[in-house]
Amino acid sequence: MEQKINPLSFRLGTTQKHHSFWFVQPKNYSEEIQKEIDMIHIIIHIGFPNLLPIKGEIKELDKDLQKEINYANQRFNISIEKVKEPYRQPNILAEYIAFQLKIEFHSERQ
Repeated sequence: MEQKINPLSFRLGTTQKHHSFWFVQPKNYSEEIQKEIDMIHIIIHIGFPNLLPIKGEIKELDKDLQKEINYANQRFNISIEKVKEPYRQPNILAEYIAFQLKIEFHSERQ
């Protein structure tokens, strides 16, 4: 009975390179993981400009995260990105409609 072997496996390391690669040298990998653990990246996607959070709200979010995680050396990188086509994102569109209804509901009550 024949055993079929992927021909790429014979060429790896001699004539071709592996498809995967390391971002750092293997001896420094644990140090890089520790650096990434110390930094948390938070990206807030905004579809419409009138839903932009105020800088005070972002600072408040940062403080709340510090309390929740309870880690003194933790650093947060909070950034805001605008979505190019918000009408094609159903979750952003649903939040925008809810925001508009909330504004309309509050204006009718007053």
